[in-house]
Amino acid sequence: LDWVDGPVARAYNQGSNFGSGVDWFADMQGYVLMSMWWAKLEPTVIPLVYLCLSIELCTCIFDFAVTASGRYPRIAYPQPNLFFKIFDLAYPGSTYNHLGTIMWLAYPALVLVRCLALE
Repeated sequence: LDWVDGPVARAYNQGSNFGSGVDWFADMQGYVLMSMWWAKLEPTVIPLVYLCLSIELCTCIFDFAVTASGRYPRIAYPQPNLFFKIFDLAYPGSTYNHLGTIMWLAYPALVLVRCLALE
């Protein structure tokens, strides 16, 4: 659903800051629920879940700020490092590509597969 609602809203000129905020909030609720399910089934993953949810929350807030402002910030990288190299590969020119999409889907897919395997 997450790949459908935004394009449909934009196609019918129904996009709004409120809608994009509700979208990322719904995404976060889904991540939290899946992560709680995983932590209940396998308590040893709680530190990993906490780390992943923290990263996802920061990413969602950043994405909402970009959507609300209508501008993607250009960052002058102080020194090339591994994080920025991965970021540039996944989001060249500040747009998603296949690698960025795979990275975005990796955590929820891993959590879902692992929870279903543990059930």
